[in-house]
Amino acid sequence: MLLTNNIQYITDASGKQTSVILQYNEWEKINKEFDELTKKLETFYSIDAIMKKLEYQQNSVLLKKDIVQRAKISETNILKNEFVSIEELEKESENW
Repeated sequence: MLLTNNIQYITDASGKQTSVILQYNEWEKINKEFDELTKKLETFYSIDAIMKKLEYQQNSVLLKKDIVQRAKISETNILKNEFVSIEELEKESENW
């Protein structure tokens, strides 16, 4: 917590505040609070990145029925002696 009575302001010729003078212990408190908030922010960013990664992984996992359906499409094409690209297989599977 900043004690406002220990703050001195430096102003320019028009009276606009341009600088601040404060006790060193107040400056240390501000820096400590800033460091703590920065660490919290870094933690939140890390959690957000982890959540996005987990969400991506969850969306990229196929259900067993989807795997079976893909296998059936591939098997059908193989029996017809046709080849299918991964892109075609994925396009066909979008409707499942």
